[in-house]
Amino acid sequence: MKRLALALISIALTCALAGCGPKPDSWIVSYTAIEEMEKLGPSEKQTTLRMDGARTFVTGGDPRAVGFARSVPTAAFTSFATFEKEVGSLENVKAALYDCEAWTLTPPDEQADPAGYMRKFCQLAHEHHLLCITTPGRDLAEHQPGSDLDEKYLAMKLPESAARYADYFEIQSQHDEVDAQAFAGFVAKAAAQARRANPSVRVLAGLSTAHGKDNVAADQMLRAADAVARTIVGFWLNIPRKGEACPGCPAEPHPEIAVRFLAAWFAQ
Repeated sequence: MKRLALALISIALTCALAGCGPKPDSWIVSYTAIEEMEKLGPSEKQTTLRMDGARTFVTGGDPRAVGFARSVPTAAFTSFATFEKEVGSLENVKAALYDCEAWTLTPPDEQADPAGYMRKFCQLAHEHHLLCITTPGRDLAEHQPGSDLDEKYLAMKLPESAARYADYFEIQSQHDEVDAQAFAGFVAKAAAQARRANPSVRVLAGLSTAHGKDNVAADQMLRAADAVARTIVGFWLNIPRKGEACPGCPAEPHPEIAVRFLAAWFAQ
């Protein structure tokens, strides 16, 4: 009983100091990733379906076709120019996501002015009654002085400009997830900067099953997620594979890692 009482006191003190808000329940996940996880088997499908909810954003397909009846159909874009051309013809979509990065998928003029184009993207999304999600890449800050890309991302104030007009802002934090302490520190700084610009923005953090060609263990993902559970409202769950968006990623995706992470996350 004494041990239990001490544990409860510890929890109470933690909540008093850091806050014990609701467990993060917002997700960004691609239709393809859901398919890959559900194909692993019946139990894996049931675990995957636990992500379904009113604050889950599914990109690249109709969520209902993979059993995500409550989730938000979301159109993802890497170019404002493309979004501007296509927004008027979007059907059955309730949110638009802008993934501006220093890659071939985002035009050079947009990479040179991410703040301006994120503002334009969100304004146009709102004009069409769509929720706006911004997810700028850390690599946009590569040209900034210094050697630490996380610090350059913060110095460039990308979280501030991404959050100012957005409904949801995702921190591309997955590069730090193998070190839970570094992950938590970066996410906390980015989230604080974002909320100073827009107190109502909902902040998510990125998680991934791989860094380059190296897989990330499910327990590493879980430790990272637990470390920021009181800082953000959810996660973008990435299951990368080699392609134009990630030429250095594994040739084959690893949905089994994602499912193991989800099973442990939901079991807590």
